[in-house]
Amino acid sequence: MKRIDIYDRLETEFNFSRVKARGVVNSVIAVIAEGLAVDGEVHLREFGTLRARPIPARQARNPKTGQAITLPPAIRVTFSCSSKLRDELTARRLGEQP
Repeated sequence: MKRIDIYDRLETEFNFSRVKARGVVNSVIAVIAEGLAVDGEVHLREFGTLRARPIPARQARNPKTGQAITLPPAIRVTFSCSSKLRDELTARRLGEQP
């Protein structure tokens, strides 16, 4: 699913205009990004948790040349889905009942 699919869904289900649907989606994404930047975690009940984790600088190798390089520190975002979402996905994707 892509953003445009979400816009289409909001237009259909809530009778939003394309501009309003785009604004809603962009606002939700901005709020999640702000929560990760400020608190480091965003908990969405019955969906899951997004966490921003620091990754320290580390040594790596350029696979083409074999030269050692230092990768700078970075932030990695991880997602842990809720058990409810996991059960729903299992039922939908594998045809099993939770």
